[in-house]
Amino acid sequence: MADKHREFDATSPTKVVNNQHRFRLPAFVIARKSGRFWKMRDKVFDDELN
Repeated sequence: MADKHREFDATSPTKVVNNQHRFRLPAFVIARKSGRFWKMRDKVFDDELN
């Protein structure tokens, strides 16, 4: 969450979509191919790069 001070309880998909501005985006996503699909292994955020 970008705003860690306010609580968030996802009780419905509508609440998640309405609050999507509160989620932070990763800088990098590390994935590997598993069969036909990709399996996410790790996410690296900007604050972890420093």
